[in-house]
Amino acid sequence: MAEIIYTIGYDARELEEFLDILEKYSIGLVIDVRRWPKSRFQYYSRGYLENILASKNIGYIWLGKELGGFRGGYIEYMVSKEFINGARRLLKIVKEVNSKHFSCILCRERIPWRCHRRFLASLLYSLGYKVIHIIGLGHVVEHNYPLEHYGLDPKYFIEKLANA
Repeated sequence: MAEIIYTIGYDARELEEFLDILEKYSIGLVIDVRRWPKSRFQYYSRGYLENILASKNIGYIWLGKELGGFRGGYIEYMVSKEFINGARRLLKIVKEVNSKHFSCILCRERIPWRCHRRFLASLLYSLGYKVIHIIGLGHVVEHNYPLEHYGLDPKYFIEKLANA
């Protein structure tokens, strides 16, 4: 059975709805992949969010330096050394956490196919993970696009991430 990892975009969600979603899906770790972890909603800014999640016994890790979006071409970036190092960290973290509870990749956009989370999800999907995008409370979409969908060869990533 494939390991499960969730993704979510906070968008304009109220904080209570966001926390309810994390609780409903047994999220024990939020992996923030925003390149700049700030928000017009103060509670989604890195320091605040980290403290709020800690008060709910949910871990927080920022991987935006390595895996964040807003790069000229994210697909091209995915074959870089920096991305591969970030992907290794992500896989190691997910493997450690998923033995106890679920991890959730966080970015801003609610709709995953409008966000670079779709590329991360395709990577994880191609590596055998079951990736579930949380759209809303009780509304999820299972990811089913492999890396080939974006013209990427999964063998490259399998080889580079083999020891993660």
